[in-house]
Amino acid sequence: MNKMYKNRLLKMADFLEQLPNKLFDLRHFVAYRHELNETGVDHNYSNPTSDSLIKIGKDMKKHKCGAVACAIGWMPQIFPRSVEWGDGDVIQLKGVDKDGDQICGFRAAQEFLGLEIDASHNLFTVGYYGKTRRNPKNVARRIRKFVETGFISTRQYIDGV
Repeated sequence: MNKMYKNRLLKMADFLEQLPNKLFDLRHFVAYRHELNETGVDHNYSNPTSDSLIKIGKDMKKHKCGAVACAIGWMPQIFPRSVEWGDGDVIQLKGVDKDGDQICGFRAAQEFLGLEIDASHNLFTVGYYGKTRRNPKNVARRIRKFVETGFISTRQYIDGV
Protein backbone atom coordinates (compact mmCIF):
# COMPACT_ATOMS: atom_id res chain seq x y z
CA MET A 1 0.00 0.00 0.00
CA ASN A 2 1.18 3.50 -0.88
CA LYS A 3 2.64 5.46 2.08
CA MET A 4 0.22 8.35 1.52
CA TYR A 5 -2.77 5.99 1.90
CA LYS A 6 -1.25 4.37 4.99
CA ASN A 7 -0.79 7.80 6.56
CA ARG A 8 -4.40 8.72 5.81
CA LEU A 9 -5.68 5.50 7.36
CA LEU A 10 -3.49 6.00 10.42
CA LYS A 11 -4.73 9.59 10.79
CA MET A 12 -8.29 8.25 10.70
CA ALA A 13 -7.39 5.64 13.33
CA ASP A 14 -5.85 8.35 15.55
CA PHE A 15 -9.06 10.38 15.32
CA LEU A 16 -11.34 7.41 15.98
CA GLU A 17 -9.35 6.37 19.06
CA GLN A 18 -10.17 9.75 20.66
CA LEU A 19 -13.80 9.82 19.59
CA PRO A 20 -16.37 9.09 22.34
CA ASN A 21 -18.64 6.11 21.60
CA LYS A 22 -21.72 8.34 21.85
CA LEU A 23 -20.58 10.25 18.73
CA PHE A 24 -20.10 7.11 16.64
CA ASP A 25 -22.64 4.98 14.78
CA LEU A 26 -21.26 2.50 12.25
CA ARG A 27 -24.70 2.14 10.66
CA HIS A 28 -24.90 5.67 9.19
CA PHE A 29 -22.72 8.24 7.45
CA VAL A 30 -24.46 10.66 9.77
CA ALA A 31 -27.41 10.46 12.15
CA TYR A 32 -28.94 13.08 14.39
CA ARG A 33 -29.99 13.22 17.97
CA HIS A 34 -33.58 14.41 18.03
CA GLU A 35 -35.38 16.30 20.72
CA LEU A 36 -38.92 17.56 21.18
CA ASN A 37 -39.14 21.33 21.41
CA GLU A 38 -41.63 23.24 23.58
CA THR A 39 -44.45 22.68 21.06
CA GLY A 40 -43.79 18.94 20.89
CA VAL A 41 -42.24 19.06 17.43
CA ASP A 42 -39.28 16.76 16.77
CA HIS A 43 -36.34 18.69 15.29
CA ASN A 44 -32.64 18.26 14.47
CA TYR A 45 -30.06 20.30 16.29
CA SER A 46 -28.22 21.12 13.03
CA ASN A 47 -26.80 19.81 9.79
CA PRO A 48 -23.56 17.83 9.84
CA THR A 49 -20.99 20.43 8.83
CA SER A 50 -17.35 20.08 9.77
CA ASP A 51 -17.78 23.23 11.91
CA SER A 52 -20.36 21.52 14.09
CA LEU A 53 -18.38 18.35 14.66
CA ILE A 54 -15.71 18.01 17.30
CA LYS A 55 -12.08 18.82 16.63
CA ILE A 56 -9.31 16.27 17.03
CA GLY A 57 -6.64 16.24 19.71
CA LYS A 58 -5.89 19.18 21.99
CA ASP A 59 -8.55 21.30 20.27
CA MET A 60 -11.37 18.99 21.42
CA LYS A 61 -14.49 21.13 21.77
CA LYS A 62 -17.99 20.57 23.06
CA HIS A 63 -20.15 18.70 20.55
CA LYS A 64 -23.37 20.72 20.24
CA CYS A 65 -25.21 19.65 17.11
CA GLY A 66 -26.13 16.12 18.16
CA ALA A 67 -24.88 14.54 14.94
CA VAL A 68 -23.13 11.19 15.19
CA ALA A 69 -21.34 9.51 12.32
CA CYS A 70 -19.50 6.39 11.23
CA ALA A 71 -15.78 6.36 10.38
CA ILE A 72 -16.51 7.49 6.82
CA GLY A 73 -18.94 10.12 8.07
CA TRP A 74 -16.17 11.68 10.15
CA MET A 75 -13.89 12.08 7.12
CA PRO A 76 -14.88 15.74 6.43
CA GLN A 77 -13.65 16.54 9.94
CA ILE A 78 -10.49 14.45 9.67
CA PHE A 79 -9.58 15.56 6.13
CA PRO A 80 -11.24 18.99 5.65
CA ARG A 81 -9.07 19.98 2.67
CA SER A 82 -10.10 16.96 0.63
CA VAL A 83 -13.47 15.67 1.84
CA GLU A 84 -16.70 17.59 2.40
CA TRP A 85 -20.39 17.04 3.03
CA GLY A 86 -22.45 16.86 -0.15
CA ASP A 87 -26.17 16.79 -0.69
CA GLY A 88 -28.15 14.08 1.05
CA ASP A 89 -25.89 13.79 4.11
CA VAL A 90 -23.20 11.93 2.17
CA ILE A 91 -19.49 12.72 1.96
CA GLN A 92 -17.83 13.69 -1.29
CA LEU A 93 -14.32 14.40 -2.47
CA LYS A 94 -13.67 18.04 -3.26
CA GLY A 95 -13.41 18.49 -7.02
CA VAL A 96 -14.51 16.00 -9.67
CA ASP A 97 -13.10 12.88 -11.33
CA LYS A 98 -11.63 12.71 -14.85
CA ASP A 99 -15.14 12.35 -16.34
CA GLY A 100 -16.41 15.44 -14.53
CA ASP A 101 -18.48 13.44 -12.03
CA GLN A 102 -18.61 14.01 -8.29
CA ILE A 103 -17.06 11.17 -6.30
CA CYS A 104 -19.22 10.59 -3.25
CA GLY A 105 -20.27 8.16 -0.57
CA PHE A 106 -18.49 4.88 -0.06
CA ARG A 107 -16.61 5.28 -3.37
CA ALA A 108 -15.14 8.60 -2.16
CA ALA A 109 -13.76 6.89 0.94
CA GLN A 110 -12.36 4.04 -1.14
CA GLU A 111 -10.58 6.33 -3.55
CA PHE A 112 -9.28 8.75 -0.95
CA LEU A 113 -7.97 5.96 1.28
CA GLY A 114 -6.65 3.82 -1.61
CA LEU A 115 -8.76 0.78 -0.73
CA GLU A 116 -10.16 -2.03 -2.82
CA ILE A 117 -13.90 -2.62 -2.40
CA ASP A 118 -13.43 -5.71 -0.19
CA ALA A 119 -11.03 -3.95 2.18
CA SER A 120 -13.28 -0.91 2.49
CA HIS A 121 -16.28 -3.08 3.36
CA ASN A 122 -14.21 -5.10 5.84
CA LEU A 123 -13.10 -1.91 7.56
CA PHE A 124 -16.20 0.28 7.40
CA THR A 125 -19.38 -1.81 6.95
CA VAL A 126 -21.47 -2.54 10.03
CA GLY A 127 -22.08 -6.20 9.07
CA TYR A 128 -18.39 -6.98 9.47
CA TYR A 129 -18.40 -6.13 13.18
CA GLY A 130 -20.03 -7.98 16.05
CA LYS A 131 -22.78 -6.02 17.80
CA THR A 132 -20.59 -5.29 20.81
CA ARG A 133 -17.64 -4.28 18.59
CA ARG A 134 -19.24 -1.40 16.65
CA ASN A 135 -17.33 1.38 18.35
CA PRO A 136 -14.63 3.79 17.16
CA LYS A 137 -11.78 2.14 19.05
CA ASN A 138 -12.43 -1.26 17.46
CA VAL A 139 -12.64 0.29 13.99
CA ALA A 140 -9.34 2.10 14.69
CA ARG A 141 -7.77 -1.16 15.85
CA ARG A 142 -8.85 -2.92 12.67
CA ILE A 143 -7.54 -0.06 10.51
CA ARG A 144 -4.13 -0.25 12.25
CA LYS A 145 -3.99 -4.02 11.82
CA PHE A 146 -4.82 -3.67 8.12
CA VAL A 147 -2.13 -1.00 7.61
CA GLU A 148 0.40 -3.17 9.41
CA THR A 149 -0.37 -6.46 7.65
CA GLY A 150 -2.27 -5.47 4.48
CA PHE A 151 -4.71 -8.23 5.37
CA ILE A 152 -7.97 -8.74 7.24
CA SER A 153 -8.63 -12.38 8.10
CA THR A 154 -12.10 -13.88 8.19
CA ARG A 155 -11.22 -15.11 11.70
CA GLN A 156 -11.55 -11.49 12.82
CA TYR A 157 -15.29 -11.56 12.13
CA ILE A 158 -15.77 -14.64 14.25
CA ASP A 159 -13.65 -13.30 17.10
CA GLY A 160 -15.03 -9.78 16.76
CA VAL A 161 -11.58 -8.17 16.46
